[in-house]
Formats: sequence, structure tokens, C-alpha cells
Amino acid sequence: MIRSYSISKGPPTRQRLLPILLAALLLCLPGSQVAAESQDQWLGYRSSAGAAKIVGKTPGQNLELTDQRPQGVLLPQFAGEDPLFAKWKTPMTPAGFLWLAIDKSTNSSQYGQLFIDSDADASLADETPVRARSPKSYGATQSADFRQVKVLLTGEDGPVALHLNLDLWLSGSKTKRLVATAAGWYEGDVKIEGIKHHIVIFDANANGTFDDSYLDFSKSDQIKVATDDKLIIGRVGKYIQLGDKLHRLVVARDGAFVRFSQPKAVVIGTVRVSGGLTLLSAGGTNGLFFLSATDGQVKLPLGKYRVNHWEVKRKDKAGLSWELVASGPSEPIVLKVAKDTEPQLDLGEPLTASVSVRQQGSTHRFSDPKLSGQHGERIILTRKGSRPPAPKLHIKNADGSYDRRFSFEYG
Repeated sequence: MIRSYSISKGPPTRQRLLPILLAALLLCLPGSQVAAESQDQWLGYRSSAGAAKIVGKTPGQNLELTDQRPQGVLLPQFAGEDPLFAKWKTPMTPAGFLWLAIDKSTNSSQYGQLFIDSDADASLADETPVRARSPKSYGATQSADFRQVKVLLTGEDGPVALHLNLDLWLSGSKTKRLVATAAGWYEGDVKIEGIKHHIVIFDANANGTFDDSYLDFSKSDQIKVATDDKLIIGRVGKYIQLGDKLHRLVVARDGAFVRFSQPKAVVIGTVRVSGGLTLLSAGGTNGLFFLSATDGQVKLPLGKYRVNHWEVKRKDKAGLSWELVASGPSEPIVLKVAKDTEPQLDLGEPLTASVSVRQQGSTHRFSDPKLSGQHGERIILTRKGSRPPAPKLHIKNADGSYDRRFSFEYG
């Protein structure tokens, strides 16, 4: 079940060098003035087999494998008798996908070569196979990784290149998994309010476009904005938050340029938070936001969001700083920000402490002490920036005949 809260009232082309135009603006109330838009700022295309080291882990795209040969597609002479086929889905082709096939190197060997319709002409027969980098086989289990697989997509100015990494896992006849992730991204230096920033745009869902934004922001494409002393990792959306300022964000569909501009009046809604929250992070089609709580409330542009994480910072009697960071609720917490209402978002304390108990003969073993939030969030607790000493457990029965203390250890 999805938990919801509501607040009522209140033609780019795909060149290798293209950007986002972002014009700076304060997170403002209705009635603000519109600033002049900045110019498109172009980015350069880069590709690497180790793209994940540049952009981090992304969801990519799961491809459904089948042994049924596609109709209307010219096929090569396969080395093996049982090739596998899949569609890589992309809105950048008229059909909405490209066919690919994975073949064995010989009839008796493991899967180790890939054909992809790189020019979208409904033919795999004219394609040069891509060899797996390091195919492996363990009995009935096989794996193979194909790196920097090149395809040509059609932009408004003609064909443009894109690269994919594809990873194959097979376990007997039951498990067949093929995942595509982007092996290319756009990056470059841009200016926002006269200050130089380095921008990286990444196709997080590996569908060939760079401007995707969703309520489930984990599937939205990624943007990184870096200055000399700060790095902001966000999600592509209508806005981007840089410090305490809000900017209108436009990303070219093909990722080649960015645009920052000051939007017209941004209508802001109020969300009330409990549990002593000091920070709330939420994302959606508007982007990803990190909001400091003031007087038990945060403010967001109107729209729908999913809670990303929340934080509580506090000092104890000795003046030591403690911090709670919570993420990963067991069910998505959806927040609707509209006008004229201020709903309560129940997060933060109280927390639940739990421990696993296992009986071995006449003794009991206690392990895995953890804290959970009200919605099943995972809690990380630190003191002075480090993990505090391991907790202790005190168990005592009603008549006092059993009274023992147990010490936990990390690891």
C-alpha cells in the first residue's frame, strides 16, 4: 500500500556537444519577476566501459529475453542453435525499440557474442558481433558482459551515437536476465549566475534519452552540478535546487545541452513535519529537493513527491552532536503539495529498536540490533560523525529470577 499525504492550494536535437540552460532564481512566492533567460550551454559526449565509476549505480533497463526468433527481422548465421533475443526499448527510434540477439561462440560453448540492430534497419544480418569481455561459466550458470555497445539513433540533425553496457546472467532454464545501462554521458562547464559549474547528465534508465523525470525519482535521469567546493547530485526535473535557490531546468532530450532560467512565479506549499526533523528530502517530476525544516515545516513547489530521506540532528547534555539519517521506507510515502492546506507528515521519532534472538540448546544468541522508523525506514545513528558504541540489552523477568545484561558487537 502507498501512503499518501496531500496539500491542497494554493525540440532539442541529439548532437555530441549539447547542454542545459539554467537561470538562477530564489525559491519564491507568487508574484516574483521573470529574469532574462540564459543561453543554451552545450555539453560534450563521453563514453566509458566503466561509466558507473563516473556516475554511480543506476537502475538501467531490464530486457526480457526470449528464444522466439523475431518476425520481419533479418538474422545472421548464428554459431549456436539456441540464440536468445531481446528488445532494447528507446523512444529515439520509430518502432520504440531495437532488436538484439545473444549467440554462443560455438554450438557447444557459452553465450559470448551479441548482435544489435545498431542502425535500426530491422536487420541483424549486417551487424558485426560484439564479443563479451569476460564470459564465465559455472556448471549451469553463465554470465557475460558486453561493454560500450554502439548504436546510432536519429536526432533532428541526423544520426547520433550512443553506447550501452549489457550484462547477461543465466542459471539453467529458470533464470534469464539481461540488464542494459548507459555507457555514455554528457558533461561540460557552464555558468550559472556568472559562476562556473561542471555539469554531468546521465541516462539513468538507459533508454537513450536524458530528460526523463518520474514521480519515482529513482528512475529519473541524473544530473551532477559541481563547483570548486561543492557537489550537488540531483535528478532531472522541472527545477534544480542549488544551495537555497531554485532554478528552472531544461535538459535536451538527447542530453547535448542544458538551460537554466528563472521561472515565472513559483507557487509554494507548506508541509508540516513532526518528530523533530531538521531536514527532509523529497523528489518527483519537479526534481529532487533537500529542505531544512523550520518551526516544524518545510516548503515545496506545488506537485507530487516521494519522500527520499529525512534527518534529525540534536545535541545531548554533554554537548555531543547526534544525527539520525533515515531512508528506504517499507512502502513509498507519497506527498501531494497543493494550495491552502498544511498537512502533517508523520516521520521522525518515535523509533523502534529491535534485535534478533536465536536459541541454541539452553543458550540464546542475540544479534542484529537495529533502529527503524515509523514507516520501516532504515536508520543510521552517528555520534560526532561516527558510529556510537554498540548498545547493550537488559532482560529481567517479573520476579527477578532472570536478570542479565548482554553486550552487542558491530560486524
